Amino acid sequence: MTTVISSQRYIDNDILNAKIAQIEAEKPEAVTLNVYAYNDEFAVLPDGHHTYEAAMQCDVPVIFEIVNHPEGLTGETCLSSHGLTATGTT
Repeated sequence: MTTVISSQRYIDNDILNAKIAQIEAEKPEAVTLNVYAYNDEFAVLPDGHHTYEAAMQCDVPVIFEIVNHPEGLTGETCLSSHGLTATGTT
C-alpha cells in the first residue's frame, strides 16, 4: 500500500467550500487525484489538497492514481521539487 504525502497544509475555506459545493452538485461515486511515485512506499500529491479535503468531508472515496512526473522526476528530486524532504517539509 502506498502512502500519499503532500507539502500543502493550508486550507483556504473559500476554495474548500467551492469544492464541497461542486462535489455535492456532481455527486461522483469517487474522486480521482494524480500522485507522483516517490518510491514503492510513498507518492506525492502535487495538487488537489482542497479537492481531497472536500471529498473527505462529503464522504466520497478518493482514488489516488500514480502517474509519471511530467519532468520525469523521481525519488528525492521529486520530493524536493514539491518542497519536501525524506524527513518532512523544507
